[in-house]
Amino acid sequence: NNASVTSPAPTITVTPGPFSLAKSIVTLSPASIPSGNATTVTLQAKDAAGNNHTTGGLTVTFALGSGSGAQGTFDAVVDNGDGTYTATFTGILAGKNTITATIDGAAVTSKAPSVTVTPGPFSLANSIVTLSSGSIASASKSTITLQARDAAGNNLTTGGLTVAFALGSGSGAQGTFSAVTDKKNGTFTATFTGTIAGDNTITATINGSPVTSTAPSITVTPGPFSVANSVVFLAPTSIPLGGS
Repeated sequence: NNASVTSPAPTITVTPGPFSLAKSIVTLSPASIPSGNATTVTLQAKDAAGNNHTTGGLTVTFALGSGSGAQGTFDAVVDNGDGTYTATFTGILAGKNTITATIDGAAVTSKAPSVTVTPGPFSLANSIVTLSSGSIASASKSTITLQARDAAGNNLTTGGLTVAFALGSGSGAQGTFSAVTDKKNGTFTATFTGTIAGDNTITATINGSPVTSTAPSITVTPGPFSVANSVVFLAPTSIPLGGS
């Protein structure tokens, strides 16, 4: 009748219920990593009311949402014994993807977090030099392009490197190089103008260190005849009357 009962009030304890695939969540820290670096993936098991589980014992796996986009590897999942489960994802191929999870073999249906893998530092072994033409006539030009790549073969997408081109040998084909242009997208270009005919290779350096991928070959062939440079000669230059 609206009067409070004054005997000791009994205690009620509500514990988390069974895990919920819709409420359990996956988080990343950080969500964007360079290729070769790692991010920590965490699953927080929750019940249908959104209560965090505080004990372990579930079987959790992580995977990428798609076979395209960012790719990488997961290490073994650690059961932290407090309702969370963690693993390390190491990025390899650059791009974007999502990270999914399963609990006891069933897919977690909460929103999968996005992961971005960006290109890592440039690799001297994987960066490549290409030519618009591997054979040119003397006085003609070939465009040289260096595509900077990281250790996983991802194309760098920004500029800022110091790139220089040179001939592999002081003999064989010779010519001149224009200034290098930084395209600000991971590529660097210059123009090679052939002068002396022959075969050679074109090498590159990045920030003063030599690119070690296979150097492309360049062939310079003789250009059109020049009336100024074409020569007439005699052998011998002195003959007796009637000689030839």
